[in-house]
Amino acid sequence: MLSESTRDRDLGVKLRQYARHGVKWYWAVDPDAEEIRVFAWREGAYEEQTTLRRGDQLSCPLFPDVEAPVAPIFA
Repeated sequence: MLSESTRDRDLGVKLRQYARHGVKWYWAVDPDAEEIRVFAWREGAYEEQTTLRRGDQLSCPLFPDVEAPVAPIFA
């Protein structure tokens, strides 16, 4: 979860560490903005795929049959 105190670490240091270890997907949950930023590893770097909000469905190509509504995450 992103917060003012961890935002830079979560979107900087942590993202770089995950990249070094081959993590293919990264979701950054921002409770203040009620958003989930979705990053995917593409051609040697993370690429932001989308930003999800209430009313959207969270899904991942790794689990094509699984979806979850975003709204309850922020309830």
